[in-house]
Amino acid sequence: MLCDYKDIKDKIDEEPKWFDEKGVPRYCEFDPDKVNDIYARETLLILISCQNCGQRFKVALSQGTLGIHKLNSFKDWDYIHYGDPPRHGDNAGETMNCIDLEILEYWEQGKTEWNRVKEYEGKLYPQNF
Repeated sequence: MLCDYKDIKDKIDEEPKWFDEKGVPRYCEFDPDKVNDIYARETLLILISCQNCGQRFKVALSQGTLGIHKLNSFKDWDYIHYGDPPRHGDNAGETMNCIDLEILEYWEQGKTEWNRVKEYEGKLYPQNF
């Protein structure tokens, strides 16, 4: 279960636009420079849902390399997984793994800047839509 960050959310009168890898609420538009891992070479903005209540969230995943460029199709992307959803008041759902639905944005670190690669974006589990 992720931290609830109630101290942050209670001070801001709007819903987060996305959550980082640790479930920290973010109120700016998604930017790969704002992910939790400053050493990341690849980052994703993905759409997930709570397994219990179905509430959806935009969340970031990043790491040195996710190896996405080595994959041939969305069918191979079963290892892309966010984990527990951000805290949202569903005590049972917050302890369950989320359902990863769609890669909304995929970014790769180039020599000097981030590059978006749209060919790696799309639904992960079309049957959930």
